[in-house]
Amino acid sequence: AFGFYQLKKYDLAWKHIKIAEKLGVEISKDQLNAIKRKLR
Repeated sequence: AFGFYQLKKYDLAWKHIKIAEKLGVEISKDQLNAIKRKLR
């Protein structure tokens, strides 16, 4: 997800971070918020 973020592909970053969350990966609120801000 963060590779996509670095590539400025925020929609893919969001999709992948949500998948990671569902799989049990702990994602910080700061990381989620950073991607959300870029999606706007």
